[in-house]
Amino acid sequence: MQCSAYSNFRRGTTHTRKRHFRSYFGSAVAASYSTINQRFKSSSHRRCPYNRGLEFIRFFRCIRYWNWTARLPTLSVSLARLNTHMKGLPYKIAGLLLILFSLTYGLWSEVPELPIIEQSIRNLFYHVSMWFAMVVMMAVSFGNAIGFLSSENMARDRRSISLAETGMFFSVMGLLTGMLWAKFTWGAWWTNDPKLNGTAITMLIYMAYFVLRNTIDDPRKRARISAVYNIFAFVMMIVFIGILPRMTDSLHPGNGGNPGFNSYDLDNRLRLVFYPAVLGWILVGTWIASLRYRLRNLEE
Repeated sequence: MQCSAYSNFRRGTTHTRKRHFRSYFGSAVAASYSTINQRFKSSSHRRCPYNRGLEFIRFFRCIRYWNWTARLPTLSVSLARLNTHMKGLPYKIAGLLLILFSLTYGLWSEVPELPIIEQSIRNLFYHVSMWFAMVVMMAVSFGNAIGFLSSENMARDRRSISLAETGMFFSVMGLLTGMLWAKFTWGAWWTNDPKLNGTAITMLIYMAYFVLRNTIDDPRKRARISAVYNIFAFVMMIVFIGILPRMTDSLHPGNGGNPGFNSYDLDNRLRLVFYPAVLGWILVGTWIASLRYRLRNLEE
């Protein structure tokens, strides 16, 4: 169904068509503005990550018709929605491309032949980079916990828990890839290694953090108590993973007198894949945390 201005435009002469086109264009812009206010600005539609594909389809459906002026309201709404959905897209694409590069090039590229480790050094691109992403997520969660205690801003509490959940995901993935590496290098899935034991204790501490949040109903009280506990958990993580393993014997490189990778042969072939992998997992972790944050905003 088309508006009266467009019907007059089709029936009129050349002179009247210009006048009716201006009338139709004004009504189309007004309809676009009204539609954007009523539909696009609703938070439930704007924050839903699954509408992006639909908006691309609607956009291309609008521009493929010859009488595109009749589709101007729908076209403008689709462009406005695409503009919102495209925000933050570059870092997401960059993260996915960096991970894809590390997964593919890291498997078939040449790596140095190191004693004992040999070809399993390729797991450095996945295991260690995931641990870097985990530490970054937990550190930013720790910072948001401090920020909440100083400002009482509930948005910081939601960011803190979202980042902690993402960090826990990376810690599980890092632990699984580490166990696989240990099986092929040390001959066992789990050894009495201080860093492995410290990792297990740290994961239990953060699991208690999630349980604590679920046992408190009042949002403000839950946010304050969990923020204090989050600070404690992050400090314990640094102690159990970064300090204690360096004070005793450990099978991990760089701990307990065991030389690090730089003393072996962490050459440019490894750096070419390792550094992009670290950055890629951090970017993807930021993406996952943002999705969790948006989901919590919708739930609350």
